[in-house]
Order: sequence, then C-alpha cells, then structure tokens
Amino acid sequence: MEWYLKVVRDNYANFDGRATRQEYWMFILFNIIFAIALLFIDQSATLYFIYLIIIIIPSFAVSVRRLHDIDKSGWWILINMI
Repeated sequence: MEWYLKVVRDNYANFDGRATRQEYWMFILFNIIFAIALLFIDQSATLYFIYLIIIIIPSFAVSVRRLHDIDKSGWWILINMI
C-alpha cells in the first residue's frame, strides 16, 4: 500500500527519474484491486470512471519512470497506444 501512496501522493505527475520494478507492480496491483472494488460497490460505475480519470496521470507517470529504469524513452508508451 505504501508504494501505491508514494506514486499517487508524492509522484502524482513526476515523469522524471526512475521507478523500481516493485514500485511499478505494487502500484498496478493496488490500482486493479481498487478498480474492481469500485465496480462492485457502485453498480452504475460512476465512481469507477471518476477513479480512472483521477488515476490516469499517475499511471502514465509511473509507466514513464519504469521505462526510464530500463533505459527506454517514455515516448514508447505512444507505441503501446497504437
């Protein structure tokens, strides 16, 4: 949980630096857990979509920092979107 909070609270839009493998995967794990929990709590999925909008910037930021850790450019995310 501390890794998730570190990404969301301390590095919300920080695209510089590096993210360790543990930081990245713990963020992804808790992100999936929270998203599934919100889908079960709110059947209309309103909270889920609000959560997705809030979490999109930290998701990109931690992904770019993880790419920096493996010596790749953050622009590689664009290739993933195509």
